[in-house]
Amino acid sequence: MVFSKPLSLAVESGDFFTIAQAREADRYLGFVFGKPTLMSLNACLIIEPTTAAAYAENQVGTEES
Repeated sequence: MVFSKPLSLAVESGDFFTIAQAREADRYLGFVFGKPTLMSLNACLIIEPTTAAAYAENQVGTEES
């Protein structure tokens, strides 16, 4: 509980890392990047920022097609 707020702020900033609930093939399920979130460290993947940014950009491109 002590780390909840700092971790949530780090995910929201997108500068340090982001999270997902799971990975299935080439998709991150429950992917959160650069927005507020409630997170549980019991079941999450931590994704480094350059990977997260590339994935987020690809998701935007996929949604626009």
